[in-house]
Amino acid sequence: MREHLHRLPVHPAEQLLVATGSGAPTGLLLGASGLLAAAGAAVVVAVRRRAMES
Repeated sequence: MREHLHRLPVHPAEQLLVATGSGAPTGLLLGASGLLAAAGAAVVVAVRRRAMES
């Protein structure tokens, strides 16, 4: 079964991780996703505050 795994299609982002090594891109991706989550939370808080004021 393992011999068939190399024939599976691979997502381009996964190819990038494989090509560059998993250490550096993983930290970068985690940092970027954390920033995105924080920005989304800030938008939600701002919208709720604005809704409560009016």
